[in-house]
Amino acid sequence: MSWLEYFQRFGQELPRFT
Repeated sequence: MSWLEYFQRFGQELPRFT
């Protein structure tokens, strides 16, 4: 998995953590 995919996934799951 490239860093871009990881970053996109993190951004999508970010609101879930908060």
